[in-house]
Order: sequence, then structure tokens, then C-alpha cells
Amino acid sequence: MTVIEQVFYPLAMDVMNTKSDVLVGGHDRGCELAPACLECPFERCLLEEPRGRQRLLLARRDALIAQLRREGKGTRHIARELGISQRTVQRAVARQRKASPPHSISLPPGER
Repeated sequence: MTVIEQVFYPLAMDVMNTKSDVLVGGHDRGCELAPACLECPFERCLLEEPRGRQRLLLARRDALIAQLRREGKGTRHIARELGISQRTVQRAVARQRKASPPHSISLPPGER
């Protein structure tokens, strides 16, 4: 499975899935996150949250961008591989920097 498929395959499964579609004829068919609602790792259904699916997909893409950056890939390469703009990659990197605390240097006791 390619990098693009890893991120965007869940969308292809059922783009228009809504919570009312999950229970069809008494059968729990779940969503792209879990095969059944009772097996879902989330406390609340993301399909019921405002922009829940959008936030999840953004988080997945940002995690993939972070992984590619750790592997030493550049912005241009990541953008081309994921089929997104370089600016989108830059925004993801900026979000990651903002979310992670700055590195602090801890001095050994007695050297403060």
C-alpha cells in the first residue's frame, strides 16, 4: 500500500457515511475506524462530532508528514508524494512545532 493509500484509503471506503447509516437493519457495520461501533477506540463517535472525520484525517496526514520529515524527506518531496501543495506541508510542520513543547536543557544538580 502506498503512502497516499495509507492516508486516504479510509475516505474511499465510504465518503458519505453518517451515524444514521452505521446501524442498517439492526446490523452494526461500523466505519473506517472500527469494524463495529462497540469496538471503536474513541469514547464518542467521530461521525457525531463537528468536523470529526476532517480532524481525524488531518491528524493522520500530519502524522505521516512528521514521519516523512524524520526520515529526512524534504517539503517538495513530501508534497509530491502525498499529492498536496508544499504550503500544506509547511502548515503541517508549523502545527507540529506549535504543538510540541520547546526542548529544555536540564542541568545536572549542582550546576544550576
